[in-house]
Amino acid sequence: MLVASRDAMFRQAWRILGSPVDAEDVVQDVMLAILEGPQVLDGVERLGGWLATVIERRCVDFIRNAGRRRRLESASADLAVRVDSGPHRALEAREAKESLVREVGRLPAPLREVFVKTEFKGMKFRELAERTGIPLGTLLARKRKADKILRRRLPSGI
Repeated sequence: MLVASRDAMFRQAWRILGSPVDAEDVVQDVMLAILEGPQVLDGVERLGGWLATVIERRCVDFIRNAGRRRRLESASADLAVRVDSGPHRALEAREAKESLVREVGRLPAPLREVFVKTEFKGMKFRELAERTGIPLGTLLARKRKADKILRRRLPSGI
């Protein structure tokens, strides 16, 4: 049943995201979550409807994360522009960068590793999971926790 549903999940994700590559990432993420913890299916009466809901929610998360990455890239570009905008701006930019580096360095090692590799080195979560042997869901949870900690610790302008 799950194998037959995989094609339907892929088509649904592709319709929402508009990209077969992104759709494949989302479907793989859902399939991994099910395989890593089959207990998530406990109490599910209509598998097809449940999977459709999960895929839709994961697609929304994927779109939000893509927007977050674009904002980070934009903020980075804006930081470069501010550096060129005068000496006081350069000082502010340097201080912001130092704050970010300092706070990332204060993160617990598992959170720091995931944050640095996905945000600064551009590594995909699936690739990181394959290289480290750490489950994809664990990596995603660590990244979310790192983001939450950094948002709390850093000024909102960074």
